[in-house]
Amino acid sequence: MFGVHALLLSVNGINPLHFFRKVWPLITFAFTSRSGAPSIPLNVETQTRCLGVPEAIASLSASFVATIGQNGCLGLYPTMLAVMVAPTVGINPFNPVWITTLIGIVTLSSASVAGVGSGATFAALIVRPL
Repeated sequence: MFGVHALLLSVNGINPLHFFRKVWPLITFAFTSRSGAPSIPLNVETQTRCLGVPEAIASLSASFVATIGQNGCLGLYPTMLAVMVAPTVGINPFNPVWITTLIGIVTLSSASVAGVGSGATFAALIVRPL
């Protein structure tokens, strides 16, 4: 990931070492917190103070980047778990009413648990066999 990012920076005329030095506090905080949501304020501050991005663009991009892709893990894992466990407790996983209920609960749980570290575990607890 860092190699591809460094290559893209180099192609666009930006020194990767200078860039990574500027954003290093943000990168380390994001990796150690295991969640994108708590890093939004630091992301906005880093973009505006260190990289010179206008605040409106920094706010939009920080919130977008922090939430993009989270519903994939928080949606697929609990759904897969519920479908595999359903037959063991006597639920037909092909029942259209059950599928509709599962989709609704997974959607709500993935949106509400998205900012929590290890959120897929909490989403799986919410979606336990209905």
